[in-house]
Amino acid sequence: MFKKLLFFGMVLAMMSCEKESLTETTSNSNLTQSSLLTGLLKRIAQNPTAFDNVLDGCSGFSVVLPVTVTVNGTTLTVASESDFQTVQNIKNAYPNDNDEVFFTYPIQLRLKNHQLVSVGSYNQFEDLYEDYSSDDLSEIRCVNMQFPITINTYNTANQQTQAYTLTNDASLYQFLASLTPNLQYSLSYPLTVTDANNNPQTITSNVGFESLIDANLSQCDVPVGNTPLSFTTLLTDNIWYVSSYIDDDGDDETDDFEEYTFDFLSNFDIQVFEGSLFANGSWNYYTSGNIQKLNLNFSNSNLQDLDQDWTIVEYSSGVIRLRYIDSDNDVEYLVLRKL
Repeated sequence: MFKKLLFFGMVLAMMSCEKESLTETTSNSNLTQSSLLTGLLKRIAQNPTAFDNVLDGCSGFSVVLPVTVTVNGTTLTVASESDFQTVQNIKNAYPNDNDEVFFTYPIQLRLKNHQLVSVGSYNQFEDLYEDYSSDDLSEIRCVNMQFPITINTYNTANQQTQAYTLTNDASLYQFLASLTPNLQYSLSYPLTVTDANNNPQTITSNVGFESLIDANLSQCDVPVGNTPLSFTTLLTDNIWYVSSYIDDDGDDETDDFEEYTFDFLSNFDIQVFEGSLFANGSWNYYTSGNIQKLNLNFSNSNLQDLDQDWTIVEYSSGVIRLRYIDSDNDVEYLVLRKL
């Protein structure tokens, strides 16, 4: 069995770091490993892995081009992304073939953390596929950071502060992946990012950063061969739990819902379980302009914070991200994950 590779590159080797006397900021301005923005930043900084799924079918790594592949008996060299459509066209030519892509080995794969992995056989590829396959939300390619950036950290365990200057996506991803529960960090604003139209945008706050990312998600390129998911089918075919809930004060209140699972029925009812049936509710999906909405209502007051007309920010086969903005422009976030 090809052993799962462990990434052991030293994060600090990729950063310039110096001790500073920093003032501890408030909890609202500090970020942690579980913060919404941390997850979004990791998706910006990661090596893109879903864009080439027409080749490898896996969003946990990408294939380093060029490669030679055989698809339904046709052998060709894939030298760039422009060749992905040729692969998809071969897959689409006949309805009853298996459409599996076979690589001519050896090949190289690049993981989300930018690490290169050499693969010499089909069995090794299959082992890596099993290890790294996921249904998480994919990379964000339509927003790009302009480096260098400065990040300040505060360790709540020993009250130590530190500043890091990060110079590329790989160092940012590795910093975020190395966060521990007792480590808080803050971004040094202003920051400059490039949006989906390749225009530079100046960011001055965490909220502004989250808003810009969300506003650009709908403009991200759709990978070749990607079949759009039906939201209502996704919702009703699975059982869900709350993996994140951030209230309108910016506080993480996920623990309030950790015992509950949610079953969305096709008749627009919701059954909520905490072991046995705990509460009932109702849901409704609709669109307002080009915005997808999910309205939730529950019978139990313990779930009243979820009674909102949520905007569907994005979703994958295993995750649904929702946002609600009230009349005072306060923002709530809800993330549902498939059980």
